[in-house]
Amino acid sequence: MTIAGSILVLGLALLSCVADGAPRHHIGLSHRRSLVDGSGAAVTVFDVTKHGAKADDKTDNAEAFIQTWRAACDSGVPAKMVIPGGTFVTSPVVFQGPCKSTEPIVFEVQGNVKATTDLSEYSSEQWILFEIIDGLTLNGGGTFDGQGSAVWKYNDCHENKQCQPLPIHVTSSKIGTGDDCVSIGQGSTNILISQVFCGPGHGLSVGSLGKYKNEEDVSGIVVTNCTLFNTTNGVRIKSYAASDPSQAFNITFKDITMDSVKNPIIIDQKYGSRNAAVIHRPSRVKISNVHYQNIKGTSTSNVAVSFLCSSSVPCQGVELVDIDLAYIGQKANMPLSSSCLNANVKSGGKQNPGCN
Repeated sequence: MTIAGSILVLGLALLSCVADGAPRHHIGLSHRRSLVDGSGAAVTVFDVTKHGAKADDKTDNAEAFIQTWRAACDSGVPAKMVIPGGTFVTSPVVFQGPCKSTEPIVFEVQGNVKATTDLSEYSSEQWILFEIIDGLTLNGGGTFDGQGSAVWKYNDCHENKQCQPLPIHVTSSKIGTGDDCVSIGQGSTNILISQVFCGPGHGLSVGSLGKYKNEEDVSGIVVTNCTLFNTTNGVRIKSYAASDPSQAFNITFKDITMDSVKNPIIIDQKYGSRNAAVIHRPSRVKISNVHYQNIKGTSTSNVAVSFLCSSSVPCQGVELVDIDLAYIGQKANMPLSSSCLNANVKSGGKQNPGCN
């Protein structure tokens, strides 16, 4: 994932309570080593463990992370900050630019980055914030773990305090990748995606859902004011066939521009189903209250709206309002169309195409 923009925010996908003030963390000295990337250019590696980070699943590594970031960001050379394998706990951190190198800084997460569970450390809903950075690449295959259930238990919100959802925001970013530009996974609640330019990539996705047993529900998702360019999908919800029961509900895609997008609007509840033994067993992920509003632009596929919902739990409360898409694919004189299977759809405003 490559991001060129001003702000990227990772919050905590959990139910939480209002947090008090948290201290800022300061910079340290440099520990670094060099390597050569695939293009032959020298890249200097800044390893968080060289700045005191510990993968012991208990130490707060925020200060070590900030020290490593400042060393990489201020180095003036092509730089890669690495969080190696293991579990690194951290309280809120801000990775701030501008950085001195003319090359995008690489942020490589190989291990598991886990949020602290004491909400008194959080002065806002932000957990990890990248800001004022022109060029950022996130890779490594690791995870950011917001510790939703652990925070809920730690703070005993449901009995002793007034609790409210703590949102995740991804905003004002340009993302190009070989996968989903943004992927919203199981257990995510109160997510706002806004002012994101996606392309190339596989689009802005909820899912894939239903791959594992006992997945948590997804709800409160808003994707707004985004542009997709030359992507294989636009706004997508995807779940596996033969899944365990779960839900995805209260999802809104609003004010979206599609520019040469292959599948602009898509629900696919047979995602990844190449196995003949499971492809005929329906998904049990229940999708409901999904709103598509003011979605315009161009499609490279003649099927611009595709709802392949579950035969076991059909999609309910799907709304299409002011959809205006034009076909620009290679098949001359091909009419724009839709395919809506096992979906309860209500329409309003312009419908091009409508859901037949």
